[in-house]
Amino acid sequence: MNPNLASPLWARCPVGLKRVTWIGWIAALTACGAIQDQSFSCTGFDEQDTALTQDATANTHRRIHQNIELHIRNSHVMVKSFRADRLATDPPNDQRVRFALQASEAHMRGSFDPANGVLSYDESHHTTIDQQEHVTQITGLYRCTPR
Repeated sequence: MNPNLASPLWARCPVGLKRVTWIGWIAALTACGAIQDQSFSCTGFDEQDTALTQDATANTHRRIHQNIELHIRNSHVMVKSFRADRLATDPPNDQRVRFALQASEAHMRGSFDPANGVLSYDESHHTTIDQQEHVTQITGLYRCTPR
């Protein structure tokens, strides 16, 4: 048992103050980076280009304004409908959070800079509809604020 918790001073401490002490420890752990769960609300746009491999006249370009959420965890990032692995930073003192996802029909790679709140990413989707391959390339640029 922790000798500080068994001390007469701790025993005389009101229950409410003991709760505040535990909340203080949790807050200290969070502030020191021991708990790295961060959520952001992001506003910006995607530039989306879709190409059909067999019909170049059907290619489209769209600019889509939207609000998305960004969740940063210890080992991964959740952005839009993707759960991407966090990548090591290079150099190690770089504060940007880098992430990537590689799947058979889609990929995403991007970064988030907490210093200025900028989220940027590139994603690509490959689908086949009516025996025609569709390739969609998306570039996203967002400004994020903590939630």
